Amino acid sequence: MTDVHLCIEVDGEAAGSISILFKQDVNRRSAEIGYFLGQQFWGRGITTAAVVALTEYAFANFDLCRLYAVVFAPNVASARVLQKAGYELEARLHRSITKDGQTMDSLLFAMVK
Repeated sequence: MTDVHLCIEVDGEAAGSISILFKQDVNRRSAEIGYFLGQQFWGRGITTAAVVALTEYAFANFDLCRLYAVVFAPNVASARVLQKAGYELEARLHRSITKDGQTMDSLLFAMVK
């Protein structure tokens, strides 16, 4: 399957992006969802609405039984987006990511069909 990459548009302006990355072989019924929204658009429920819409689309149109996302543990806003969209926290992955020279935990959220 070809990955899905979409623009999040707000009032005719590109505000961010959202994607589905399909997995292969034994993980072929799982996919990763990822998103980004420009800071000037934060706090309006835009990302949550995009995650809900793309999750529904993915489950309706592809042979998936699981969608998941991994977020930086300190990124409370991103974790909240996933919780509001119906994703459940499955795991804390200790010292699993490094960004800007800092190694930190990440949080694994998933929705299972």
